[in-house]
Order: sequence, then structure tokens, then C-alpha cells
Amino acid sequence: MLVSQLFLLSLLPFISSQCTNYCPNIRSEVPAALRQSAKLVIYTVKTSSPPISFSNNSGFAIDLVNKIGEILDLKINFVTISSPLIIPTLKQEKFSASVSFVFDTPAAEKQVSFVGYLKGGTSFYVRANSNITINKLTDLCGLAVAVTTGFADLVE
Repeated sequence: MLVSQLFLLSLLPFISSQCTNYCPNIRSEVPAALRQSAKLVIYTVKTSSPPISFSNNSGFAIDLVNKIGEILDLKINFVTISSPLIIPTLKQEKFSASVSFVFDTPAAEKQVSFVGYLKGGTSFYVRANSNITINKLTDLCGLAVAVTTGFADLVE
């Protein structure tokens, strides 16, 4: 589906290494239409998850995409949208990607291609003065829980 477009993110292992011999070859792999436009749209969600991302389009993920753009000689155009729109938008765009937190689920994989560059997890927060202890999902039973729309599938 978006495999040829998202190949850019598969370059991540090479970004941290020196790019002297490999970069000219990698640039030749950029699809002709993308090379002509020289512009890649990256969709982000306005969240703050330091050091990965900050609400002002900075952080590790943004730096990584900017480096990919530099190596491939592409101008990166960051567009901020709401998280539930990430996958539907990617499905409609020919040359686009996202560096927002999108859970790689079987349902999502049927719609877009994923290239993992970070392994994360889920965290639970309670007020400092709370007597609630959460060690496993079942500890949430009977409690009010808030989640961010579009970030993960809810399992009941």
C-alpha cells in the first residue's frame, strides 16, 4: 500500500551512521514523482512526549525526519492533524508519512505500512496523593480511565 512511499522511514538504521558511500545510492531509490516534487509531507499530532516529540514540532522524531530529508534531498513539510485522522489521511496521500505515535495493530497494518523505529509502552498515571496502585491492566477494573482518541485500540 504505502510501502514504496514509506521506504523513507526504513532508512533509519543508516541515519546514525556516516552517509558517505551509501547516500548517493539511496537517493536513486526515491520514486521519480517524489524526486521531482522534492517535498515529503509528514503528518504529526500536537502532543508533547519529550524527548521524542514536543508540541512545537521538535524532538527526536522530528530531527530524524529532517535528517532523512537532508540525506534524500527532500524538503520536509510538517502538517499537524488530530490523531484519529493519521491513518485515513495517510491512505489518501501518495507521498506522505507520519512520525506520530500510532499503535501498530493488525487492523492498522491492513490500512498502512509501518516501519518501527522506537519500541515504547503504555504508562498509567495517578495523582501523587492517590492510594491507587496499578501494576497490571486488571488493576484498572472499576476505575475511571482517560485515553487519547486514536492512539490505541480499546480492549474491553
